[in-house]
Amino acid sequence: MRRSLRIALWIIGIGLALALIIGGGAAMVVWRQTTITQTQASDANKEFERVRAQFGARPPLVEIRDPGPIMMDVRVHRPAESAPRQSVQFFNVLVFDGRTKKLVRSRAPVWWMNFSAESLLARLGVPLGNLALTVADVERYGPGVVLDFVPPAGGRVLAWVQ
Repeated sequence: MRRSLRIALWIIGIGLALALIIGGGAAMVVWRQTTITQTQASDANKEFERVRAQFGARPPLVEIRDPGPIMMDVRVHRPAESAPRQSVQFFNVLVFDGRTKKLVRSRAPVWWMNFSAESLLARLGVPLGNLALTVADVERYGPGVVLDFVPPAGGRVLAWVQ
C-alpha cells in the first residue's frame, strides 16, 4: 500500500508540474501578444468602429442583451450544424476601461478554446446549456465579431476571430 501511495503522489506531482509549465507557457504567449495603451474614449471608439466595419452588419456570435445583476439575457447565434467550417486562426480582443482610459489589445490562437474549462466540462458530459461554445461553433460562424459588449459601468469589450 505504501508503495502505491508513493507512486500515486509522484504521478500527481508530475501532472501538476506539467500543468504549471503548460499554463505558464500559454500565459506567456498571450502576454507577449497583449498591449495596453492610454487613450481617450473618442479614440477608443474609433478603433472599435474600425474593427466592426471590417465585418459588416452581421450580429455577433454571442449577444448580451441585458447584463442584469442576477440573470443575464445572452443569445448565441450558433450557425447550423450543416454550415461549412471556415479557417479561423486567432481570437482578437479589444477592451476599453473608461475609468482608467486604458485600451487593451490581445490575441490568442483559436485552438486554445479546446482547453477552456467549458470545453473540458462538456467533454466530461457536464451540461452547459446553450452558452457553451466550441471551436467548431466558431469555425462555422467564420471570421467575424464573436462579442461586442458595453458593460453597465462603462467601457467596451470586442472579441472577433480572423
